[in-house]
Amino acid sequence: MSRSYRVLVQVKNITEKEIEETMNSELGWEQDGLCWEGSGVIYYEGTGVLCGGLSELEAHEQIKELLKKINSKFKILTQWTNLDEIPFEEYGSLE
Repeated sequence: MSRSYRVLVQVKNITEKEIEETMNSELGWEQDGLCWEGSGVIYYEGTGVLCGGLSELEAHEQIKELLKKINSKFKILTQWTNLDEIPFEEYGSLE
């Protein structure tokens, strides 16, 4: 079963091009945004699908291992939002 996600990846000691190439080309995520903060943190935001029972933690580790090949001294933090289970409120009626 596949699940749709929005992921926010925060990295240090990785370039914008490197995070884009890893997330977009190698892992197939669709980029929604990318910005750089003065403290050296790059924020990548994207949407994609986790398939085959891959967990958020396993996907984090997958990203981590790919980026480690580029620079072993990088830092990473990921935040995952399951788009299939976003809580919502509904009002009104169609009857």
